[in-house]
Amino acid sequence: MKVIAFDRVYGSVAVQPPALELMADSALVLPGKPLFLPDFDSDWICRAYLSVRISRLGKNIAQKFAGRYYDAVGVALRVLPVNVCRELGEAHRSCGVAGLFDGALALGKWIEVSESGVRDLDIEVMGQSVTIAGADKIIAESVAAVSAYATIKMGDVIMPCCMPASMAVAEGSLIDASVNGDAVMALRIK
Repeated sequence: MKVIAFDRVYGSVAVQPPALELMADSALVLPGKPLFLPDFDSDWICRAYLSVRISRLGKNIAQKFAGRYYDAVGVALRVLPVNVCRELGEAHRSCGVAGLFDGALALGKWIEVSESGVRDLDIEVMGQSVTIAGADKIIAESVAAVSAYATIKMGDVIMPCCMPASMAVAEGSLIDASVNGDAVMALRIK
């Protein structure tokens, strides 16, 4: 299983080649478990992403056929170490450690996609809401972009874009998320 995060904020233009980060599957928080903040940083932020579950094997997928390759959407919450990423950025080095540590990513409950596809998605995380207009287009761009470089497989997760605002998190925080009014996550930070 691959987890692929696009370095793209919703509303920004897609660039080619795409800026991507591959995240370790061991970074996933198990369903129903809390997220434990590691001790290698003292300041943490959380970014919410639109997430897509891949349902078929594919390579070099054209955008117009991308809808055939995913079966569910949801919200992914990514926790990032502020000071570590800042120090690495100032040194012009990649912050790859942000996708490596255990507990770096939590996936919410999946929402099955109908045959008619996905149009607009209203995502709310910790009281901040964003409407992703034309979500099917953003997802199709992302599936096509990833499949141009690597084979996508059943169970892979693609995170096409993150929400514009990040949220500070600390021990004791509860992060809740919903998609189109349906609760998809309640994650406790420890």
